[in-house]
Amino acid sequence: MRRLAEHHRVLAVQDTTEFDFSHHPKTKGLGPISVPSHIGFELHSALCVSLEGVPLGAIHQQTWVRDPQDVGKAKRRRQLDTADKESQRWLSALDGTLAAIPQSVEVVTVADSEGDIFDLFARERRPGAELLIRATHNRRVSDEESYLWPAIRHVAPVGQLVVELGRREDTPPREAKLTLRFAALEIQPPRKQSSAYAGTAIGG
Repeated sequence: MRRLAEHHRVLAVQDTTEFDFSHHPKTKGLGPISVPSHIGFELHSALCVSLEGVPLGAIHQQTWVRDPQDVGKAKRRRQLDTADKESQRWLSALDGTLAAIPQSVEVVTVADSEGDIFDLFARERRPGAELLIRATHNRRVSDEESYLWPAIRHVAPVGQLVVELGRREDTPPREAKLTLRFAALEIQPPRKQSSAYAGTAIGG
């Protein structure tokens, strides 16, 4: 908290870590993880980082154990409200982050594509709290193109960056060109949530 106070704006980077205790079969209180035959637990963290990339510390963490009875029930999970799913962790971390960080410090919450949740976009935030989420859904927007992907492609590029990509098991190191575009759009609620968010559009 002392380090945070030295900055006018920080990044709060959210992500989930999986702990695999499959080689400790006598450990109690564990549950299935992403590999169903393995056991362990989940930890979701919000790590504060300065704009220069210096880690400032973990501001929020949440652990949970999956219920073995829920394995293989992805279709049923899609029918649940966000509050009843693991997706709630993104909202809880946002709430916990903003509650802990002084209002004098601006916060940009950063998340990968798992954080592309309309409920997260619609969550009430204090002034100076913004989101930077890697999009995964081609959402409806208030644009003549109607959907996010074509709306962005319709915008003229403002520049390019060359990004160095490291070696992976099946891919050698390489350079990739990143084309930059931006636009102000209003994201419309998903149709299955249209009644819950009647009249709501989120700027992005």
